[in-house]
Amino acid sequence: MLAATGFYSDSRRRPIKSASWCSSDSSVVTVTASGVATGVAVGTATVTASANDPRGSAVSTLRETGLVPVAIAPAAVTTGVGDTERLTATGTFGDGNTQDLAATARWTSSVPAVAGVNLGVVTGLSEGTAPITAADPATGKTSSAAAVTVTTAELVSLAITPPVPASGASWWPAGGRRRSRTSRGLDQSMPPARDPGG
Repeated sequence: MLAATGFYSDSRRRPIKSASWCSSDSSVVTVTASGVATGVAVGTATVTASANDPRGSAVSTLRETGLVPVAIAPAAVTTGVGDTERLTATGTFGDGNTQDLAATARWTSSVPAVAGVNLGVVTGLSEGTAPITAADPATGKTSSAAAVTVTTAELVSLAITPPVPASGASWWPAGGRRRSRTSRGLDQSMPPARDPGG
């Protein structure tokens, strides 16, 4: 509620309860006879209070604070058949605040035979490319599509870490048992070595 205050020539001031209220643009802001202002649409309007001849005014500016865009990250991802990748969906509001929408967004795969999506988790189903989008269920605003490429690449090499010692060398892995690489196998268990001095 807006309030009108009267300033008098003898330096007194007091609230004016009988002021008349009006808005310069009621499509942006409306104001009741009692001074209750209500935002209607984005824009700027001047609210004026008058009592007899003197007038006072206040400028009201309404800005869009609702969800503006929805963004998916990463914008492109490559995965294999049967593998999964996680996408994020972030909503940005008119006041600059952001919100994670991954759990509430309506996710859609344009080619569900290639890639499926559930709560942002993409599963590769067959070779190809599938655009993935996320929409805010409250406003219906939809993100730009993320390009998901599904491949059928085969495993070509395998690395073991840490490296296995040379033949005949011994080492003690976690667990305390000494292991030795021999011609009969990589992991032949051997009893702990005795201290020659003991």
